[in-house]
Amino acid sequence: MWWRLSELSGRVIPPDLGHCHRIRKRREKILSRYADHFYAVLRIVVGFLFACHGAQKLFGVLGGPRELSDPEGLSAGIIEFVAGSLIAGPGERDRTP
Repeated sequence: MWWRLSELSGRVIPPDLGHCHRIRKRREKILSRYADHFYAVLRIVVGFLFACHGAQKLFGVLGGPRELSDPEGLSAGIIEFVAGSLIAGPGERDRTP
């Protein structure tokens, strides 16, 4: 994808983007086939990270200090732990009718 200079007018001509369009369509076709699996893995990883961060604040695991004396740290730890567990845990129902 190189820009080239027109010999006649001296203007810059953009590259042909048809090839990029074909690559994008092929990538979307492959990704759409596995979209549900990617979404599930993403939810599990993000939920696990949230829950670990909340557990670090609440229980002092993973080398972090317990923040039970600080009201902001306590509320943040509870929210992160519960939200992370809910994101990673129960999942969602099947969306097919």
